[in-house]
Amino acid sequence: RVWVVQVGAYAEMKDADLLAKKLRDKGYDVRVIVADVGGKTWHRVHVGELASQQQAVDLQKSLKSSEKLEQAFVASR
Repeated sequence: RVWVVQVGAYAEMKDADLLAKKLRDKGYDVRVIVADVGGKTWHRVHVGELASQQQAVDLQKSLKSSEKLEQAFVASR
C-alpha cells in the first residue's frame, strides 16, 4: 500500500497540469491520476508516494501551511 496526499481534482486536465507543474517546480514528487467517478472523468493531483500513513499526514500538514492547499487530504492506493 502506498500513501499519497491529494491536493486537487479537476474536470479539465489542463487545470490539474497547472497545479502539478507549480508543485513540481518547487521540488515536489507529483502525479496526475485519471479517475472515473460516476461516469465523470477527474484528474487528481497526488503528491508523494509514501510508505506510511504518518509520512503522508506530515506531508499534508506541510502542503497546507507552505502551499496554502487547505483541501489536501491523505489517501492510499
